[in-house]
Amino acid sequence: MVNSEAAVQYANALSQLAIETKTSEELINNSKELLGLLDEDKDFVQFYNSKNVDGNDKKEVIKKVFNKKINDYLVNLLLYLVDNADEKLLENILIKFNENLNDSTGVIEVKIFTPFELKKEDVTSILNKIEKKTLGCHFWMMQL
Repeated sequence: MVNSEAAVQYANALSQLAIETKTSEELINNSKELLGLLDEDKDFVQFYNSKNVDGNDKKEVIKKVFNKKINDYLVNLLLYLVDNADEKLLENILIKFNENLNDSTGVIEVKIFTPFELKKEDVTSILNKIEKKTLGCHFWMMQL
């Protein structure tokens, strides 16, 4: 992952845009989908980050793959990064963007790993205990 001031600036701008346009939830969901893609599809990462692939070819593929599937702001970010040869910043931008929005809304992401699937009543019990320890903050479960 590349860490740079440029990535922070991109993430901050995207965060501000999400808040101003009231698209935070959609953009967070889409950014998590993109992060999943970056984690799972090494061929896409290699293609997107490659300096040997023409920028116009990359942009055509991005438009075909992502248009109407993720928010236009994220599609435009992908295209803008290609135009500015900043593709390698994408993962860090998305991570920082999620952190920014979580901070602005008071969301704390927690991951619980178990060697077995939890029953609904176990999850409810865990969430209730966390809520008590965090002075009434509310939690919900996202199952992967």
